[in-house]
Amino acid sequence: MKVDNDATIVVATISIVMYGSLAIICFYHGYMFWQVVSGKIEGGLYSKAKLAFFMVLGISSTLELPTFMGCLIKGGPYGCVWDEDGTHDLVWCAHLIATCGFMYSVTSTATLWSDVIQLKDGNFFNSISPLDRTKIYFRWALGIYCA
Repeated sequence: MKVDNDATIVVATISIVMYGSLAIICFYHGYMFWQVVSGKIEGGLYSKAKLAFFMVLGISSTLELPTFMGCLIKGGPYGCVWDEDGTHDLVWCAHLIATCGFMYSVTSTATLWSDVIQLKDGNFFNSISPLDRTKIYFRWALGIYCA
């Protein structure tokens, strides 16, 4: 099967633009919720949970960028896995951490919706509300996924 280098470069470029845009948007919203949490501006409920969501998603998006940048720099599909200087292992570790961050974003969103319905605090880890089955389930799921 023949692999098209041009298609790989296009996909890598689009991925860089998309992940970079997501990171910028998330850091902007994270900054806005940080201002709410720190009391500089007034905001709504669940600001700490929203701050954590946007910061984790922004960091995860940023950690994905080196994967596609390396692929673009190395010039194609066979260059997307490189070994010569050991940087691919570091990039792969960043990708794995980013994957756990993306999973946190999914699980924290589901937990926040559950907490909104039940009128709880919305925090995933440092919750002052009593733990319910939903929060316990998603904590276990995240832990198992990241392990």
